[in-house]
Amino acid sequence: MVNRFQLKDLIGLELSAACYVRDYVELHFDGPILRCLADPIVVGPSGRFEHPNVGSRDALCALVGDVVSGAVDESTRLCLEFAGQARVFVPKQSPSAGPEVAHLVPFTDGTPDVAGMLIWPNQMG
Repeated sequence: MVNRFQLKDLIGLELSAACYVRDYVELHFDGPILRCLADPIVVGPSGRFEHPNVGSRDALCALVGDVVSGAVDESTRLCLEFAGQARVFVPKQSPSAGPEVAHLVPFTDGTPDVAGMLIWPNQMG
């Protein structure tokens, strides 16, 4: 049986970077990467911000340095909760994403483990 890295394994890790790559966003955790191919939504004390709308970049970048306190693969979205009381959602249905809405790339022995990558399909259609 293969021990696969799961979304919940991000709990306790610090968000080290929010990277914007053309038409998607990557959340880096000093190793593992959550690639958001669907537009992430940040909900926190200052409001709700959906990428790429005004304020979304600042809301996401404000989480850099915060620790993941919860991670749930819900039926309609992925949810990361941060110790600073903010949450990031990645919808599993997205008209703007292609056939996939998210990738979770684990790190093994200091390198990306593409073979162990988790892929969430787009539930549109």
